[in-house]
Amino acid sequence: MLVKNNKSSIVFFIKSIWVDLAAIITYALVIGTLDHNTILREIAIPLPITSIMGTIVGLLLAFRTAQSYDRWWEARKVWGEIVNDSRTLIRQIKQFLPESEPELKELPRDRLSGVLLYRKA
Repeated sequence: MLVKNNKSSIVFFIKSIWVDLAAIITYALVIGTLDHNTILREIAIPLPITSIMGTIVGLLLAFRTAQSYDRWWEARKVWGEIVNDSRTLIRQIKQFLPESEPELKELPRDRLSGVLLYRKA
């Protein structure tokens, strides 16, 4: 199994996100304190404005998500065509090659490049 099923994974998870968690908690405490104890308490935004803005943002996100999915799907189709065409090309090339490959003999290593050279038997 790729992930061990023990309690130390929870400790590892908390250790990996403790900085982000502390930043979020600090931010929430600062904003909450400012909201209850300063002039921010007197600022009020009417409910219809927030609901209209939320609706607009939701529609924009829905259209953008649909558009990005369409682009992803089109790219997937193009990639599938490339894969199929390359497989067809390999099959056609294999038809023109001989059935058996000749044996290769190893030549001594080239001292300068360290590359193994082969020649047909």
